[in-house]
Formats: sequence, structure tokens, C-alpha cells
Amino acid sequence: MRGNRNEAFFKQSATQGGGRSLQSALVAARKDGVLRLRSRGLTALPPEAFNIGSVELPQDGKWWETRETLERLDASENSLEVLPSEVSALGELIELNLSNNNISKLPDAEVWACLERLADLRLSHNALRELPEGLGHAGRPPLVRLHVAHNELSALPDSMCAITTIEEIDASHNRLSALPDGLNGLRSLRTLCLAHNALVELPRSFGASPPPNLATLDLSENRLSSLGLTCATNLRSLQLSKNRLSQLSLDGCDALQELMAAHNALRVMPALERCLRLATADLSSNQIGEVDGTRLATAPSLTRLDLSNNSLRDVAQLAPLGAMPLVTLSLQGNMLRGLPHVVLTGPVSKLLASLHAKLPNEPPPPAFAPAGAAHASGVGGGGGGSGGGGALGESLASALQKGGSHLVICDRGLSELPEETFSLEPSLLSEAGLLALDASRNAIACLPAHIDLLASLQELRLSHNALRSLPDSLGDCASLDLLFLDHNSLAELPPSLGGLQRLRELDCASNALNRLPPQLWRCRRLARLVCTANQLTSDGLGLEARVDPAVAPPLELLDLGENRLACCPPLGDWPTLREVHLQKNGMGDLTASVERCAGLNTLDIRDNEIGTLPPELARCEVLQALSISGNPLWSIPHHVQGKGTAAVMELLARRLG
Repeated sequence: MRGNRNEAFFKQSATQGGGRSLQSALVAARKDGVLRLRSRGLTALPPEAFNIGSVELPQDGKWWETRETLERLDASENSLEVLPSEVSALGELIELNLSNNNISKLPDAEVWACLERLADLRLSHNALRELPEGLGHAGRPPLVRLHVAHNELSALPDSMCAITTIEEIDASHNRLSALPDGLNGLRSLRTLCLAHNALVELPRSFGASPPPNLATLDLSENRLSSLGLTCATNLRSLQLSKNRLSQLSLDGCDALQELMAAHNALRVMPALERCLRLATADLSSNQIGEVDGTRLATAPSLTRLDLSNNSLRDVAQLAPLGAMPLVTLSLQGNMLRGLPHVVLTGPVSKLLASLHAKLPNEPPPPAFAPAGAAHASGVGGGGGGSGGGGALGESLASALQKGGSHLVICDRGLSELPEETFSLEPSLLSEAGLLALDASRNAIACLPAHIDLLASLQELRLSHNALRSLPDSLGDCASLDLLFLDHNSLAELPPSLGGLQRLRELDCASNALNRLPPQLWRCRRLARLVCTANQLTSDGLGLEARVDPAVAPPLELLDLGENRLACCPPLGDWPTLREVHLQKNGMGDLTASVERCAGLNTLDIRDNEIGTLPPELARCEVLQALSISGNPLWSIPHHVQGKGTAAVMELLARRLG
């Protein structure tokens, strides 16, 4: 199909910086179905955008290789004020990006219902006061991603709750004071960003039954006074900073890994020990006056805790924290007389040691006797006890928890795993067998070669031991989901770990590792990798070849801080990254491939040798915590650095143009 070019439009566009480049964009769109009109100073979309088949091809154009309609349209960063209803003609459109314009009104819902393939709609940074009533009725358009941040929206239409395909909604930086009641019915929703609005409360149905697949919820900078989330079984990141929270309940948030609740009015510490996977908790700048350190110390995965600027006074309450494997602990700004300022602001290891020294002098728990010792001393009570009988068997059985699925033998002075661990009576175990083994804070120097006999084991915690090596058979524990090896003396990891295809979290912090096995990057479910405080070099990451996207792990957290990396690892190979720690490495640059990590919200590159930040970093639109102190950043003025992440990102965005 051929047609005449709209000469009037092209003549107008030439005065706006368009001209031949705009004509070239239309011709290119005719060939590949993608119309690229970003940053062209446009005040209106060209009519050809709604009928791309009318664009005249060059004389040598191959008309049989052209498109009659668009699949993608990017008109972001222009001066558009209106989106015409002719957009309904784009029935094959998959992506529409109109962010950073001046659009104040959208076409009616009937127009959007015609876009039967539209999955990605970006309208951030406009002047919208409302979304069309009826948008989403009958699931049309079938959106997967909706970005309407930085507008003037006071409400979201109830009809949106019919878009069952939607996975990501960003409505941050608006004027929302209430949410639709049916949000909890969005079964595909994984990311919901509502930061910087005027929300006073959430729908009761949302708190009682959040969307079942919701993984990230950002409610920071609102006006919430209380929040109770129950049965949020897949929630991993919860952002609540700068609200007015005085009550917070997280019952049932078993998958929660990150809690940010700074600058609120909490007086009572939430029950963090119930969040079994919680690794990071920021409760700074609240009004918390008491902490049950004994209960908090049972939080199995907690490694970063910020309680600064609260109302804590009793150091004895905090003493049990000294026995926790914390990487970060902040207590500054409290009235803790028993801890000198130099300790509070010094290395975490010294702070933990000071707290541990304040524990009451109680005898340590009895260590398990070596296998056979009970019989040799006559304690076993005669008879040829079967597999773990006698005093040892009874003591080990008493360490079983959670219906026989968890075996907890921490702080027992063990030099090896008791042999009876492998022969516990089936009647003592859960129906699924032994699922978790916690032998942290012992003196275990090695694991038995038959560790793979624990075929059902999903969690293995060996933090704070004396391990120098691991058996290859550990890679045959095919059910392992979580493996904690931090604070040992490991010089290497066995390549067999690459066979752990269910492994989701690996913590090797504070060892002596100088190399990671290349096979580790084949763990297809690996989401959290912590290797802080080792001796890793850039050549020792096991990344001799680029990570194959087909088998790349879905990393969400990568912690390589306090190592010896000369250059930044290829972060762009893991586009799912949300949190990256590379502090204290001596790195000289930050790779521009970080721009591919669209979901990155935390980047710590403190205390390196980085002289400039790539402008492409500004494309990480959700980056909220950028730590750059301790670098010779000549390209970022000090007064900009002092204003925080938002100011730095704004400067980079201007340079990116």
C-alpha cells in the first residue's frame, strides 16, 4: 500500500527539529514496525503513525518486506499535549511509550479496548488528572505493565482490577488517597509501586488477602498509620519509609527478604523472627523503646539491621544480637550508655563483640558426644541401640523442631556433624523428612562425604564454623534451596554446586575465597548471592565467558563488597538485579551495562576508585539507594552528592539527554 506524504506535517516538523530525521524514522517504522520519535520536540504525533502503511518508501525500497501497522511506538520526551483517538487504529500495538510529555487527558476507554495486544503502556511524567473510566473493562487492553508515575492522579479506576494479565503497576508520585477494592484480585500482579501519594489506609481486602504473586510493594512516603499484611506468601520487598506507622504486622510474610520502614512512629518492634527469609530490615528513625533481643536473635536469615535514631536505652536487651551473623548493625542515635560512641560508629565486628560480652555468664549448652561415646561410658543403658539410640539419640531427637522437619544444633561446640543426623528414626521426622539443618556457631571443620544422604534437605546453615573445604557430594543434595556458609575458612567452593538447580540463596560471606567456580552461574534459580569480605578478584569470579542468557540465574541480590575486584562485573548479564553491593573493592569504573537492570533499586559502590558515573545509570528508573561516598567522583559535584540519590540521578538524566 502506497500513499502521499503529509507535506504540511513535515514542514511543521522541520521547525521543531524533525525534518528528514523524522521522515527517516517513519520509513524505518514501515520496515520494522517500530516508530522511534523520542526527544524530537513534537507537539503532535504525525498522522502517518496511525497508518504507517501510507508512508512512501524510497525508490529502492522492498515493499514486500514492510509492515502495515506498528508494534511499538516511542514518543517519549516530547511536548505532546493530546493523544488522539486515532490510536485505536493500532490494533497490533504491543508497546506504547508516551512518558515525559504534557498529556493531560487520554482517549475514552472504548479507544483503549481496541488495542487488543497492548501489553506495555508508559505514561509517567505527564499532567494526567485521571485515567479513563472503564479502562481495563473485560481485560482490555491486556496490559502486563502500566507506568503512570509522576502525574496528578487522585484515583485509579475500579475497572483496572479486571486486567488479570497485569504484572507491574507504577503509580508513584501522584495524589492517590484511596485504592480500588479489587486490587487483591490481580492474580498476576508482582510489582506495585505507590510511593509518594496521599494514602491513609489500604482496602481491607488488600491487607487480608494481597495479590497472591505480589513480590514487591512500595508504599513509602504516604500517610499510613497502620498496616497489617497477612498471607502475603510471595512478598519479598516491602517499602514503608516515611509514613506515620504506629502499628505493623507481617504475619504470614514468610518470603519477605527486605523491609524498609524508616521514618515512622513505631513504638513496638515488629515480630521479625516470623519472617524466615528476612535479610534486611531498616527500622531507623522511629520511636522504638524496647527490643526483645532474644526473640530477634532467632530471625534465621537477618544479616542487615538498622535501629538507629530510636529510643533504645537498655543495652542488655540488645546483647543477644552479638551472637547473630550480622553484616550490618546500626544503633547510632539511641541513648545506649553502655556502648561508647567509638564502638557504635566503628566496625560491625567490634560492635557485635561488645554486645556479646554483655550476655550473662551462663554455661554453654552441652555438646553432643562423639558417636559411640555414650556406650563406652555406660550412659547408653546397655543393649545394642539402633541408629542414634542412647543418650546421644535422645539429645539429638530433642533438637528437632517444626514437627520433625527442622534440626537445630547451634552453639553445641561440635567439631563434626553427629553421625546420628543421618539415621534419625523416621517416626521422629516429618512426613517429608528432614527439610532443614542448622548447625551454626560450632567448630565443624569438615562435612562427611555422605552428606548427600540427606536427600530431602532444603536448608543447610553452617555459619560461624571452621570449614576449610566442602565435599563434592554437597552438589548431590538436589533439594537444597538455601545454603549458608558465611564466617568460615573456605578457600574455594566445589564445582559440583553448579548442579544445585533448586538453589535460591547462597551466602559465603567472610571466608577466604579467591575464586568462584564457573559452574555456580548455572544454578538456574539462584536469586541471592552474598560473597562479602573474601579475596575475590575480577578474574576469580568464574566469568571467563559471558553468561548465557538462556541459563543465566535470576539474580536479585549480588553482594561482592569488600573483595579485590579491579573492575565492575557484567551486571547487565543479570537484568533481574534489584540490589547490588560492590563497596570497598578498588574498582576504577562502573560498567554502563548496569542500565539493563531496569528493576535495580539499591547500588552500593562506596569506597572505590571510581572517577565517573555513566549517564546510562539514569535509565534505572527505580534506583532509590545509590551509595557513592569515598570515590574520587570528579564528574559529580560535591553539592549534588550531598543532596542524595535523587539529585545525582537527575544530573545523570540531564547528561543522558
